[in-house]
Amino acid sequence: VQNERCRAEIDGKKLSLEAWWLYVFMLSLPEDWDYTINGLTTVVNAGKNKISRVLNELEKAGLLVRKQENIKGKFGKINYILK
Repeated sequence: VQNERCRAEIDGKKLSLEAWWLYVFMLSLPEDWDYTINGLTTVVNAGKNKISRVLNELEKAGLLVRKQENIKGKFGKINYILK
């Protein structure tokens, strides 16, 4: 059932192969995994700039939302939420 919902949500999205790969890979990770650029560089063979570029592509396509932590009025790490 989840696969059908996911397939319906991504139909018609035009993304690079890298973006599709990263999106599917991130979907396979546990929910409590470290969804940050640093976290992704620990398991993906790509640099921070490339991962950042691909995450921007996913965000523009509406498949990812950035959420920045706020700790006592200071900016914290940025987390990524998959749609």
